[in-house]
Amino acid sequence: MCVKRRTYFLSIFCMVVMGLLQQSCISDDVSECHYDGGLRINVRYVPEEGDVTTYAERIRRLNFYLFRADGTFYMSHSEKIPVQLASDNYSVLFYVPPGEYRCVVWADNTENDQAFYTVSPFESGVTVDADAILSVHREKNNTVPFASNELLYGALGNLEMKLGIFNEYEISLENNVNRLELNVYGIPDGYDASSLASTVDLRNADYKFDNSIVETSPLLHYTPVYEPHTNPDFGAGISCLFRFFKLENEMQSRIVITAERNGVRSALFDRNLINLLLASPKIDFSKNHSFKLDIHFKGAVVTIAVNDWILSESVQPVE
Repeated sequence: MCVKRRTYFLSIFCMVVMGLLQQSCISDDVSECHYDGGLRINVRYVPEEGDVTTYAERIRRLNFYLFRADGTFYMSHSEKIPVQLASDNYSVLFYVPPGEYRCVVWADNTENDQAFYTVSPFESGVTVDADAILSVHREKNNTVPFASNELLYGALGNLEMKLGIFNEYEISLENNVNRLELNVYGIPDGYDASSLASTVDLRNADYKFDNSIVETSPLLHYTPVYEPHTNPDFGAGISCLFRFFKLENEMQSRIVITAERNGVRSALFDRNLINLLLASPKIDFSKNHSFKLDIHFKGAVVTIAVNDWILSESVQPVE
């Protein structure tokens, strides 16, 4: 296998990682490669209209994984890129033995080799794509603090390599990062506004290489960045900004808002986050990744709105 990059800024270097039938090089000189013909993979990210969650210009690395038609792992390759995927394709040319392949791409904004996720070990010709797992790093007790991580995914199968032919394919990346702006207004009397806190729990720590979430994935506890505020119409409150990974309709989830009264912390609001978001008919997790959740306490009534869509008024803040 030989890989040739088509960019304007990166220098070309060579690397041999396999032997005989599975040799690999990265070179401008095609004569150094062992196969006449190749697979050109063009990678592109086109954000959904109005979605500002993921900034394509921040993507700095593409990680490629090639699998044979039977699902066995063939090779992986990582590229640090200088282009903006929102405006320009990034192209990589793989010189591989004749056959049919599937290519998986994970993209991130990591500047060095210490990514915020790990990938399960691969053994060429042995590991199958169904067993490959990407796992998000988490701290003690599965806590994930706020961070500006980007994670995108793309894949394409039936990539056919024939001798003497350069086959060109395009892989479009999809966003795996979501942004939630939470605004809390008018907390009940007796609670300390400065003690307001919120967490989001989601079962989305581990991913298969089809970008589905592993069923046994642990529950992650996401924490936000805070900005206390006082609204003259609604009283004291707080704004929180969360960033978390992929959402699915049936995912286990919670969003909890707590505060202290007389030194005792208790939950003011505890709901299923997925149900809250999907109550808005305008939300589709495959297209929408930016959400705004407003929660207004007014006496015994709680008014809830998602992306300015009023969902309900409830006298029971906890369900």
